[in-house]
Amino acid sequence: MKSRIVTMSESEVRRQVQTEYQKIKDTVYENIMKDVIPQFTAVCMCVLNREYGFGVKRLQRFLDSVNSEFEIMNNGFLGRKYDPLDCLKFLKDKYKIDLDKELNSK
Repeated sequence: MKSRIVTMSESEVRRQVQTEYQKIKDTVYENIMKDVIPQFTAVCMCVLNREYGFGVKRLQRFLDSVNSEFEIMNNGFLGRKYDPLDCLKFLKDKYKIDLDKELNSK
């Protein structure tokens, strides 16, 4: 059996790579949403409870606010893209809290 040579244009290769990248990216984001975000949110809620006395009502309000923030990020804000990087920038600019530096230096 003779093998057949398949040729593809550069644009077709780029299109195929982009399609595969999108599939992998979507899978990674799904896993983050299922695993990392709930775990991190649970840590935050435990700290709010232990250190600041948040009870069930305030913890639920916090969780509802976080969910609302992600919903806004998902849909954009006033026709503008809004994402976690905007939150990082806000905290750094307004309060001089650099979470990238604080959390990655330990």
